[in-house]
Amino acid sequence: MMNRKMPLLRMNLLAALILLFTLPVFSQQKSFYEKDCIAYLFTYFTGNHISEEAVCYAVSMDGYTYWTLNGGKPVIDSKVISSTGGVRDPHILRSEDGKTFYMVVTDMVSGNGWDSNRAMVLLKSTDLVNWSHSVINMQKRYEGQEKLKRVWAPQTVYDPEAGKYMVYWSMKYGDGPDVIYYAYANDDFTDLVGKPKPLFLPKEGKSCIDGDIVYKDGVFHLFYKTEGHGNGIKVATTRSLASGQWDEEPDYKQQTTDAVEGAGTFKLIGQDKYILMYDVYMKGKYQFTETTDLKNFKVIDSEVNMNFHPRHGTIIPITRDELMRITDKWGKPAELSNALLSMTAVKPVAAQDITVSGPDGKLQLTVSCPEGGEASYTISYNGKQMLEPSPLGLETNVGDFAKTMKWVGHKEAKIDTTYEQTRIKTLRVHYRANELLCSFVNAEGQKVDVMFRVSDNDVAFRYLLPRQGERGSVTVSQEKTGFRFPSHTTTFLCPQSDAMIGWKRTKPSYEEEYKADAPLNARSQFGHGYTFPCLFRVGEDGWVLVSETGVDSHYCASHLSDAVDGLFTVAFPMPEENNGNGTVAPAFALPGATPWRTITVGETLKPIVETTVPWDVVKPLYETEHNYKMGRGTWSWILWQDGSINYDDQVYYVDLAAAMGYEYVLIDNWWDTNIGHDRMEQLIKYAHSRGVDVFLWYSSSGYWNDIEQGPVNRMDTPIIRKREMKWLQSQGVKGIKVDFFGGDKQETMRLYEDILSDADDHGLMVIFHGCTIPRGWERMYPNYVGSEAVLASENLIFNQHFCDEEAFNACLHPFIRNAVGCMEFGGCFLNKRMNRGNDGGNIRLTTDVFQLATAVLFQNPIQNFALSPGNLTDAPQVCLDFMKQIPTTWDETRFIDGYPGKYVVLARRHGDKWYVAAINADKETLKLKLTLPMLAGETVSFYSDDKQQPKEKAMKVKADGSIQLVLQPQGGAVWVKMN
Repeated sequence: MMNRKMPLLRMNLLAALILLFTLPVFSQQKSFYEKDCIAYLFTYFTGNHISEEAVCYAVSMDGYTYWTLNGGKPVIDSKVISSTGGVRDPHILRSEDGKTFYMVVTDMVSGNGWDSNRAMVLLKSTDLVNWSHSVINMQKRYEGQEKLKRVWAPQTVYDPEAGKYMVYWSMKYGDGPDVIYYAYANDDFTDLVGKPKPLFLPKEGKSCIDGDIVYKDGVFHLFYKTEGHGNGIKVATTRSLASGQWDEEPDYKQQTTDAVEGAGTFKLIGQDKYILMYDVYMKGKYQFTETTDLKNFKVIDSEVNMNFHPRHGTIIPITRDELMRITDKWGKPAELSNALLSMTAVKPVAAQDITVSGPDGKLQLTVSCPEGGEASYTISYNGKQMLEPSPLGLETNVGDFAKTMKWVGHKEAKIDTTYEQTRIKTLRVHYRANELLCSFVNAEGQKVDVMFRVSDNDVAFRYLLPRQGERGSVTVSQEKTGFRFPSHTTTFLCPQSDAMIGWKRTKPSYEEEYKADAPLNARSQFGHGYTFPCLFRVGEDGWVLVSETGVDSHYCASHLSDAVDGLFTVAFPMPEENNGNGTVAPAFALPGATPWRTITVGETLKPIVETTVPWDVVKPLYETEHNYKMGRGTWSWILWQDGSINYDDQVYYVDLAAAMGYEYVLIDNWWDTNIGHDRMEQLIKYAHSRGVDVFLWYSSSGYWNDIEQGPVNRMDTPIIRKREMKWLQSQGVKGIKVDFFGGDKQETMRLYEDILSDADDHGLMVIFHGCTIPRGWERMYPNYVGSEAVLASENLIFNQHFCDEEAFNACLHPFIRNAVGCMEFGGCFLNKRMNRGNDGGNIRLTTDVFQLATAVLFQNPIQNFALSPGNLTDAPQVCLDFMKQIPTTWDETRFIDGYPGKYVVLARRHGDKWYVAAINADKETLKLKLTLPMLAGETVSFYSDDKQQPKEKAMKVKADGSIQLVLQPQGGAVWVKMN
């Protein structure tokens, strides 16, 4: 979210500093809290895995927005302080003199069972950094504890009557209820004095756990959970802690119908307000409520932001020195830097800096602009730096908007929209983001805006230029936009090729080979940088995917330069593209905007694979009156090549489509001469008689390359193009595949758009081949149904090298190319040999089930599969049956597991049926332990490699969705949920 509270927060900080440096320090706890504390410390743990059962810290300046420290990693080693190797439920208390801190934790690893622990840990510190510790095992410490089953959630409170610190916790014996017990700590806080005694048990005699005591107006308020009988939070009160006299309030205090636990209550500094928070553990979230009387509570979730997901913990106020001490030790989150700078009185918060975060607070972007300098931005995720200061700006023929810039203001907005899109990885998208519009002027007083949108895992930004005096148009000579990565980053990139090379001088066409985990500053193969999308691994901190979206006829498509000291910048097309025709510099009317630059960030690859940012920030450019039908197709050219483009062979492929139940047949190049328009009309009628619709191939043009395959010169000229499309419409053709484009210049983007627009006027879907990547086009153009822009299936025919590398490349695409848009790959071979007769040519090394899995892994709404008529008799029937029922549109996509270039496991849902596909690029067997919640407890069809032969069997998935998978070398697996 935006830092809406920052101005008020800074005023509060200033007031706190005035008080801090002008008033004396009081030893009384109340005076200490009111006058010395200016921030909050949140101690918590994060989950039920042993690696998550440890003490973590987070801090807040206002009690509402929290930032985790140490990158969300533990600040105390559980293995050092505990007997089990894990600790939970940390409770922290400041001593009465304000100088010492006491922490108590449950000594427990939940993986050993919920009744497995018998101990707690007492910890003590004077600086919040270094802690002494003592384990108190109840069965070892006290006699008669044989029936003790568990010791949970200890806390500490000062008992003024006893003048001691009371430790209280819940224990359960045998089949009895959980009861809250207490004992006093010794003076060193290393042991308990005396045998534990019952502190509280509800009058009805049923279990209570997770006690939390708050003192207000002479009364102790005990918040507790009614374990096993309502599972909510209630309150009992007393004026004497050890008296055993409690008044129980009948109502539940939580403000949700979901199950909750782990109540924690704290007072806001300088206010008569208290926060009651609790763990909504079944939903994986925390809820905050506000109260002034500890009786009536109001939900304030909309005001609370955390860049982490805590479990049962507690919050205390801390001083300036304490805040500085722990942030010096465990790092200053990027979001906290401005506030910390304001406290030091060494360097004031720069008025030119502002931070915006995603709705969940984890992804944060800071924009900076020293007056008279250059604007830049940084990105962090969960407190970890993902992009270092990276430049912003444009150089244009109207003015220089990169140097000598001055910040003149900003506006904030919230984005909350939903949309449906049938041709991407998910059907229904709910897009929530925080928008920041930053306004700058250059030395001449000319204005430029930069609009940022930050969602939970995505940043998108673009430049907006108003009219500049009398100037109503602009040419952009260079973008200064950059992406600077930390030095420990590695890359997964596809190089930009030379222009006018390759087959008939048709490159660049996004068909070069990737290098995985390459060094950050390695020079690209051709020296021209890298094509979008670009994947980066930021060491152990996470992943970043950089791309662009919203490119239409008003701009060129871009790519990334080579890196210099970790900085990649946006690069425009090369002058040689399009045979030298057209300008490199894009131009547009004013007011106008550039395309969006997109940055997807995550600690894991899940946000990368599941991102929808290419479509979130764009809008449809025109409406259609047509109802386009997605589906599957056959095409002869992939295996039977040019010689198959004749009437008789196309009949074979029409019949193959009919036999498979497919919707389409694609008739490729040379049909205009080898079949001709007149006889093509007969072939189309035959296809329709078999229930099959037709796509026809076209060259994009003939003047920017040396292509001979026809039809040529039909798609680049509006008059001829519309005439041709009118004929296609009259014959009932449903779509066209347009091939061999000339590059990424603006004039080529204009051609893409013109073809799409005219095609929609004639009810035609469009696939692009030998082309650029889509940039939000699925949502922008209703009849767009796919682009190649990848080292696709035809290369397996051309060279054995690409068969050798097929598995490696296939394990890249879900993370990179297919993550940002449709990928018309044209694969799924059932031939063992890559020729017409299945008896010669290159050798396929991947298994049949690997091929089936790619039908799920590779997403494109129109899939032209690489099947051959011979497969009806020479391919395993189990494979044919699978390919007959595979869909091409998906309602939901979930990443399960994987690593780019090594292996991938992905789940997609079509209607109520889930498909989970896995492939292995390694030449060794791969063993995986997976959790597939979408298949939990279900009976599924499981497709696997059995001695390199495909096999299907019914399989019952465990109730928890856990599966152990063995993937053969270059093999695959698929699970399909049965109806």
